[in-house]
Amino acid sequence: MQNPKKVENLKGHLSNEELEERERQEGAFRREKVEIRMPESLSNDITGQQVWSQTLNDADTFGIFDNLDSETLGSYCSIVSRITSLRKKYLSALNGHRKNADVLELSKELRLLEASQLNYAGKLGLTPESRVRLAQKLVPPETDPDDDLYGD
Repeated sequence: MQNPKKVENLKGHLSNEELEERERQEGAFRREKVEIRMPESLSNDITGQQVWSQTLNDADTFGIFDNLDSETLGSYCSIVSRITSLRKKYLSALNGHRKNADVLELSKELRLLEASQLNYAGKLGLTPESRVRLAQKLVPPETDPDDDLYGD
C-alpha cells in the first residue's frame, strides 16, 4: 500500500487552490472533541490501565491522539504491562530462583516485546524522535532574511 503524501511535502507540486483543498481534506480526519475510551482488553490489567492513564495525561497537552487511536494505544499499554511483569520474573531468574533455560526464554521474550514497544511508541508519537517530527509539522519554518540573496 502506498503512503499518502502530506501537504507540507507537496507544496512545490500543487497550486494554492490544490493545497487549500488538500489541507481541508486532511483536517476532516481530526475531530474537535476527542474521547478516547480504554479498550476492553485492559479491563483486568491494572498495570496496563496505569500506563493508559499516565500516557494520556502526559500526551494531553500535545493533542496527538484521536478517537481512532484507542486500540493502538491499548496494545501499547498491554505490551508495557507485559514487559513490567516479565522484568520481575527475569530479575527473579537472575537471582537464582529459576533455571538457566528460563532466564534465556524470558530474555528473548523481553527483547521482542521491547522492540514492539518502541515501534508502537514511535507510531503514537511517544518517543523523542517522533515528537520532534510532530513539532516540526506544528511550527512553520522560520523565513531566512537572506533567502533572495542570489535572486532565487
